[in-house]
Amino acid sequence: MASSSPQVAVPEADVQRMDAPTWSREDLRAHVEGAQVVVRDRSGADVDAPEWLVGASLGVSEANSTESLEITHPDDRADLVASFMEATWNPGVVVERRIRISFAGMWLHAQVTWLDLTRQPEVGGVLCTVRLVDGPPIEPPEPGRGAAVHAATNWVILTLSPRGRISAVRGSIEGVLGYGVDDVVGRYATHFVHPESISGAVENWIELREHPEQTRTSRQVWVRADERPVWVESTFLVLPDGEVEMVIVDVDERVANEEALDRSRQELAALAEDFRLVADEVPLPVFRCDADGRIDFRNAQWDESMPDLGDAATLHAVAHPDSHADLDAFLAMPPGRTSRSVELLGADGQRMLSLRGRAVGRDDDRRIVGSITDITAALELHRRATHDPLTALPNRTQILADLEGALAEDPDGTLVLFIDLDGFKGVNDTYGHDVGDEVLAEVGRRLAEAVRPGDQVGRYGGDEFVVVCRGASETAGDLVAERLAVGALGRVIELDGTTWAPSASIGWARREEGDDPMALLRRADAAMFDVKRSRHGREGGDTLGR
Repeated sequence: MASSSPQVAVPEADVQRMDAPTWSREDLRAHVEGAQVVVRDRSGADVDAPEWLVGASLGVSEANSTESLEITHPDDRADLVASFMEATWNPGVVVERRIRISFAGMWLHAQVTWLDLTRQPEVGGVLCTVRLVDGPPIEPPEPGRGAAVHAATNWVILTLSPRGRISAVRGSIEGVLGYGVDDVVGRYATHFVHPESISGAVENWIELREHPEQTRTSRQVWVRADERPVWVESTFLVLPDGEVEMVIVDVDERVANEEALDRSRQELAALAEDFRLVADEVPLPVFRCDADGRIDFRNAQWDESMPDLGDAATLHAVAHPDSHADLDAFLAMPPGRTSRSVELLGADGQRMLSLRGRAVGRDDDRRIVGSITDITAALELHRRATHDPLTALPNRTQILADLEGALAEDPDGTLVLFIDLDGFKGVNDTYGHDVGDEVLAEVGRRLAEAVRPGDQVGRYGGDEFVVVCRGASETAGDLVAERLAVGALGRVIELDGTTWAPSASIGWARREEGDDPMALLRRADAAMFDVKRSRHGREGGDTLGR
C-alpha cells in the first residue's frame, strides 16, 4: 500500500526563528563532506539541492520521504520522523540520529543529520546528510521483516495545543486515518482514539505535561474515517511554547505480525524441547524466568555470549546489587503484549546490560520471556560522541543539550558562564602542546570541583569552557564568576620544572525572551569578550616560569 502525498497545514506561528544561526558555504561544504545529501521542504517534499553543495558531497540520495522510511528499520522510523520535526523547530541547529537502514539485503548503521536552512535562500530547505558508520552487528531480520522488502509506511505529524486540540497537520493524514486535513484540524486528538485506548492515552498525556522535558512513545488503537480500528505508534515532544508535536506511524501490520508471533510463542511454550530448538536459533541470549527472577530456561547463545554467567541461577546473579531495585521493577511487569526494557550494571561492576522482555501467563503464574544484550560498547560510543577526550568533560554538543534541558526545566534560574583562558597560547609556545593539554585537563578538573552539584561544566573548544548553572539567583552571575576565578584558577599549576598562574576572562548571561541555547551562549561569549577588552588587550595576569 503506497503512501498518499503529504498534506500540510502549518500555523502562522510555525516559522523559522529570526535568530537562527547562519551557515556559510564553506561550513556547509565541510558539513556534507563524505555524505549523501537531500534537501526537503518542511512538509517532507524534495527540493533541488544547489550544485555547489552536491559537488562537495557523495551525491544526492534518490529516496523520497516515503522511500526513506521504507528502507529504515521499523524500530527507528518514528525516531527518524521525530528528528526531522525537531530540526524544523530548531533552525540552523544540527539534529543528529543514528538509525539502521536496509541495503543489499542486510541492515547497516547510518548517521543521519537534519539542518533546517529554509531561511537561507541559497539552500531553501531542510538539509539531510546520510553517512554509513561502524557499529555492532545487527541481528538478521525476522521472517516477514526482510531487510530488503518493507511495507510502505504511513505517518503524520500533528501539532496539538496544550489542551490537546489539533492545530496543524503534516504528512499522510489520509493514509493513516482516511481523513482530510480540514476534517481533523480543530478537533481534540482523543476524538480519533479507540475507547479501549482512551485511558492509556490520557495517562500518557498527563505524564507528558508533568515531565515536558521527556518524550513519550506508546501504541494505541485509533479509529479511521471508515470506522476501522488501526494500531498506531505515537511519539510526543513538548515544544518550548507549550504546544505538543505528535508523530504517528501506522503499525497495524507490524502489530498483527507481533500478535501472530505471540501466538506462536504460546504454542511453543507447551513443547519445551521445540521451544529450545527455536530459541537456540535466535542470535541473542534469551531467557525465561519466574516473577522472582529464577531462570528456568536460557538458550545456547546465552552460554556463548556470556560464558562467565552460564551458571547464573537468577537474574539477580547477573546484575550488580546497585541495580537490583531496577531489576525488581522490571520483573514486576503485568502480563500482556507490551514489552519493557531496563538497563543494568553487570555483576562485575564493569559491563552494562540491557534486558528486554514481556510477562506471559496468568498473574498467579507469570513468566518473563526476554533477551539480554551487552551494551557496554554502545554506551562507550555515546560517551565518546558527547564528551571531550582530553578533559573528560561534556563537549560542545552535550553542552547545548544540557543547556536546552536547563532552559526547559528552569528558564528563569538558568545561568551560563563562558570562560576563556588568558595567555594560554604562551604555554603551548613555550612548553609544547603536550604540556598545554595537561594544563587544560587540570583547569577542567578544577572547574568541575568548583561548581555546585548539579551544575555542569563542559569544554566548548580550544581553551574555552562553559558552565551551566540551574536554580541561580538574580545576583549569582558575578558571585559564580568570582568563585571560579579564585577557587579554580587562583592557584598556580605545576608544569615541567616550573609553574604557571592561570587566569581567565569570564562572561555570563541569563535567559532573555526568545533565547534558544545558541543565542544564550552567544551573549555569554560576548560578555566574556567585553571582559577581555577591558584588560586593554593584555593576555592576562599569567606568569610563565615562576
